[in-house]
Amino acid sequence: MDLIAWILFFILAVLVMVFVTKLVTRVYNIPPQPKGKYQYVNMWHKQIERMYYIVFLIVLMIEMFIVHHSTPYSIFAFIIIFVGTRILIEYKYRKEQKQYIIYAVTLAYMLIFFTVIGLIG
Repeated sequence: MDLIAWILFFILAVLVMVFVTKLVTRVYNIPPQPKGKYQYVNMWHKQIERMYYIVFLIVLMIEMFIVHHSTPYSIFAFIIIFVGTRILIEYKYRKEQKQYIIYAVTLAYMLIFFTVIGLIG
């Protein structure tokens, strides 16, 4: 695909994601999340996410400079583990806010998006 087609595909994907997120928010009556920085559930949650960032950067550097993979599988694994952990923690500690539904929809959408990109490109 040429560059214009990729840009249009990306714009379409973002618009579909915004529409799906708004639809899920209305259907499940999810209150809007406060603007700005993400509010962690507790200190352990914050430390776990920081640990994920550090491990991800180390693995990504190893994958790029030592292993030389053309497809960075660590990015896919990071997204699944990071968002999956956030879904579980939000579900366990903040079930009444229902933000875990938005994260689950976002994770499913990202997996579909990356699969389609892998098949096309």
